[in-house]
Amino acid sequence: MGETPHRERWDQGSKHAVPQLSSDELYESMGLSKKRGPLRHAEPLTTLGVRLRNTEPEPVRPMSEPEMLREEYLRLARLKYLPDNVDKLLDQAYELVERRFRVTRNEITGQDRRALVCRTRALIEYFLRALLGCRLAQVGNYVNRDHTAVLRGVRSVEHLAELAEPSLRSVIAELEEIVDREVERIAAELGERNRHE
Repeated sequence: MGETPHRERWDQGSKHAVPQLSSDELYESMGLSKKRGPLRHAEPLTTLGVRLRNTEPEPVRPMSEPEMLREEYLRLARLKYLPDNVDKLLDQAYELVERRFRVTRNEITGQDRRALVCRTRALIEYFLRALLGCRLAQVGNYVNRDHTAVLRGVRSVEHLAELAEPSLRSVIAELEEIVDREVERIAAELGERNRHE
């Protein structure tokens, strides 16, 4: 048999050899040269991908003045005026989850612990926290839970969304659409108000 490219190290009290790569072999197996430095200082993957493809990122197109004004209205609507409309948006979100999952608002805010009710409660918590930017304590007041239960619900929805569960992704998309419609409406009102002044 040929000689193995790695050295062997014996663990104390173990009869099994553990392969130990030298630093040169480790860098080579990772496709890196030793000149690039330690692995923890490697370039981010996006930069590495652009460098490997040898392409330039697309230049950012300058926005016209109306586009910049619209973007500013949208940003202002989302940050300043959207929190004033939480109750209205929450009613729309409750209608959506009641229609999709057949779970009532009383069940969501109550003490019910069935899996379907907990999932819809977590969706409402995600809607309030991630999409509307409410504080954890404020979300807890809306769903009758403490802030730690709200945080757990929000994280569970984020985790399930990362797993690309189709039914959950479609509901989240509809909740995002509710928020986007309201932001567009507020931005349009701000634009009209600004034109008349």
